Amino acid sequence: MRLVKRFSVLIPGLAMALAMSSVVRADAVTDWNATAIQIIARATTHPGATSFLDSAMVQAAVYDAVESITETFRPYAIRVPGASGSTAAAVAKATRDVLMNRFPPSQFPSLTGTLDTTYNDYLTSHSISTSDPGIAVGAAAAVAIIALRANDHSFPNCSATPLPPNCDFAGSNALGQWRPLHRTLCSPEPPGPRPRRLRTCWRRGSPRSHRSP
Repeated sequence: MRLVKRFSVLIPGLAMALAMSSVVRADAVTDWNATAIQIIARATTHPGATSFLDSAMVQAAVYDAVESITETFRPYAIRVPGASGSTAAAVAKATRDVLMNRFPPSQFPSLTGTLDTTYNDYLTSHSISTSDPGIAVGAAAAVAIIALRANDHSFPNCSATPLPPNCDFAGSNALGQWRPLHRTLCSPEPPGPRPRRLRTCWRRGSPRSHRSP
């Protein structure tokens, strides 16, 4: 009977601990997703569909950072060897580093200043040490995603001569032809005779979070 009583106390305790662990991970992901959205939305030179890419890269890095520590599912780009530490630290660092890459401090000093302040305040308010192993995991996940998307052909330079393959058809107003969408849906317009559009700038780009189309 005593053994049964012990188990009746132990099992709810374990369930509560596991639930709290999941909440911590969920809070970190949702907190940093909100931060990423705010940063991306404030970058006026990354309009329209470009913001989808910014967000996709952040989420892929966050997923691999957490997955490397928990080893629950299959990673997307990398499983960091020997990953350990706080998943919250990994999420924060992965988000911060990807956004720093997408919005370099030299071009976006205000945004990156806000981002660094948010990052440092987050570590402090959550009692996360700057030496927590999870930070290195998040950094490694971010590096892997950044490298993976470095040459994905999403936004070619359509002012180049000769034109890159992605710029070979800019649409037409002729009957039965694909018609260009609004220019702000696909990155800032470059100089040149053929502006980029959503379909032409993405149609030969690498898939976002799938291995193939």
